[in-house]
Formats: sequence, C-alpha cells, structure tokens
Amino acid sequence: MDYENNEVEDAVRIESNNAIGTLRINGLFDYSSDRTIIDAFEKLRIWTAREITPRIVIQVIQTPGIGPAKVQRIIDVLTPLIQNSQDTVLVHQLDQVLVRIHGFENSVTEQRVTNLPVMLAKDETTVADIFSDMRQPGLLNAFRSAAVEKLSDLTPEKLVLVLRGRSIGIKRRDQILEILDDYAQRALLLTSPKIAATPVTVIAPLLTTTHRELSEEIERRNGIVYTTTCSDFLTSARYSVLRVLIHRQSTRDQNSVGQENLYGGLPTWIQAISRFLEADFGLSREQTMGELQAVSDQALIENINTYHALQQGKTFDLNAFEKTLLPNRAVSFRQGMIEGQSTTDIAKQLGLSRNRGYQSMAANDVAFSRYWQKNQLTLHLLLATKCESFNISEHYTPRLAKVVQKSLKDEDAVADLWFS
Repeated sequence: MDYENNEVEDAVRIESNNAIGTLRINGLFDYSSDRTIIDAFEKLRIWTAREITPRIVIQVIQTPGIGPAKVQRIIDVLTPLIQNSQDTVLVHQLDQVLVRIHGFENSVTEQRVTNLPVMLAKDETTVADIFSDMRQPGLLNAFRSAAVEKLSDLTPEKLVLVLRGRSIGIKRRDQILEILDDYAQRALLLTSPKIAATPVTVIAPLLTTTHRELSEEIERRNGIVYTTTCSDFLTSARYSVLRVLIHRQSTRDQNSVGQENLYGGLPTWIQAISRFLEADFGLSREQTMGELQAVSDQALIENINTYHALQQGKTFDLNAFEKTLLPNRAVSFRQGMIEGQSTTDIAKQLGLSRNRGYQSMAANDVAFSRYWQKNQLTLHLLLATKCESFNISEHYTPRLAKVVQKSLKDEDAVADLWFS
C-alpha cells in the first residue's frame, strides 16, 4: 500500500500492528513541509518507523536545519503511532525515542537560563570575538538578532531568544550553552584572588595555533615568551585556549604529558620551536633559543600540555590536506606530490589535456603552500621527526620538497634536516 500522500492520522488507523511498524518515513511526514526531516532520516538509511531508535532520533534532531519546531513535529508524528499500536515492542521502542527527545529538549532548564546571564554580567567579551574565530556565522547572527553584542548584554529573555532562533537547532543550541558555561566557569575562577594573581608563563608558539595569530602575537610582544597573571591571560585568551584551560582546571590534569610524549625530551621541543620560528617567521635562532632556555621545565611542560590538548590528536599528516581537495585535484596531488608520477601521465588518467594537467598541479602547489604555513606544519614535522634528518625528496617527492621550501621564509633554518 502506498502511503506517500496520506496524513499521519490516516496512516495510524491501519488494522495490522505489524504494518504500523513498517510505515515508511516519507509516508509519515509530509514531503513538502517535512523535507528536512525526511532527508535526515534517509541520510542515516532509516526508511521505516520500526527502524527508529533513540540513538537514531538524536542524530536526526542534531541535523542542521532541524530546530525546535521540527523536533515538535517529530514528536507529533510519533505519538499517534504509540497510541494506536498493539505491538508492545514497537510501542516500547518509540516510547524510549520520545523520552530521549524530551531529555534533550529539557536541557535548557529555567535555572540555567536564569543563572548564566548573571554569571556573565561583567564579561565584556564580544560575541564576534567568540564566533568569528569559530567560523559560525549562524551562531553570531542568533546573538545579534537578540541585540546581544557582548556577553554582558545577555538577560534570561535574550538568551531564550538566542536559543529559539530560526537557525538554531538542537546541536547548535547545545554548542551555545557549552560555550557560555565555559565563560561562566572563567568568571568563577577569576573571583578567586589566589587563582587570579597566579603567574602564568606563556610560550606563544604553543598557544597560538595559526600563522596569523602567532605573527600578531610576536609583533605585539616583540618576543615569544611572556609572563602574565592568570587573570589577564584568561581574560584575553581565545576560546579554543580557554576551553582547554578550563577543562584542565576542572580535572586538575596539569601535567598529563609524560616523557614518552615529549618527542625526545624538552631539549627537542626547544630546538623544534626555535627552528620553526626561524623558518616560518625569520626570527633569530639565538633569540628564540635564549628565551626558551630561560623558561622553567615545569612551565614548558604546562605549555606542552596545552598544545597537545589544542591539537586534539593532530599529527603531521598530508592526507588531511588531500581531503580538502576536489576529487580530481586530490588524485593529482597524491599521484604527483606523493607518488611522483609525471604531469602527462596524471593528465591522461584524469582525461585532461597536458596544459590542464599542469594547471591542476600548479593550483595544488599554491593551495598546499598556504595549507603548510597556515597549519604550522613546519613545527609538526620537526616534532614528529624529533628534529632529526628527514629528507623530504626521498620520503615524498622532489616536487613536494620544492613547494615546502617556497612556503618557508628562511629555508636555511631546516635545510640540513630536510633538503640535503
């Protein structure tokens, strides 16, 4: 039987309980008004009511574009199925689904909405500073539409408006609350005079993980190491750093990096950071080594801990760049830069003219050079190889080695290791 155009009320009246469990998703929901919901289920390869589980429905309601109104629509559709079925297994399963949905919906408690604005009343951090760095224009617009430019502008009423915004689904709502919780935790930490006044040694290359940020930091500080108070550092820290520090404070995990994770020990870290700054920024090795060697082992290890947490398991991996490319570009990158095939052979395989093949390879060279610099791959490779010899031409290809050389401000800084 085709339920394609039937209303839910008609569908649930069928006499066969087994048939209720096999109702197709695109029959339960209206194809014109519920297209986002249908697509979310089908993307997970869920076609019938019987296949809906608590785990599946949570994935569905976290899909971008599914906000509170669509979540309520899912509830409205599933409820009659439970009420009209005599299939106890199906009833129990869908009942658990609704329990999970309501559990997610109730995470925005009245107490949380009331308390967060109070805790953030003195926080002058702008929402643009938080969300622009995260490349989340939808979140930024939700705050601006509620007339919130700074965290101190929040009131319970405005926070509700933000969380109920048109572009805010379950996943984004939870993300907003997680971010606000972190800033509220920072506000709590700063109320402790002991914590606020604690001296903090900052090694800029380990706490600023993009080329642009580090360049700005070096210019502002005229150096790479500085000492400040916990209060000043937490107040100025970008959200990515703040989140890591808050987590470490809550778990008291201050020295989680063991010697086996230090890539040859602290001297290797000092050498790697120094060569990286020389190669990518043209700084003097004497200056950077001098600054780093003046830092205590304890402060260096604390910075390394934070660096590890910020990297979230990232290593020197060229596959990560390959995944950012369109299919044909990815093929030409792998075959030309990693495997060393000729441009002519690659062009033939891709059905391109020789000239188009050269253009594709040239575009990859430019993109990879930017990627290398932006993601600080010089430092990643120095640490991964423990500052030991690693001839890029032998491990990859001469072409890749040349692109890396062009990416560096001072290739001589690593020439003895990589380009011999």
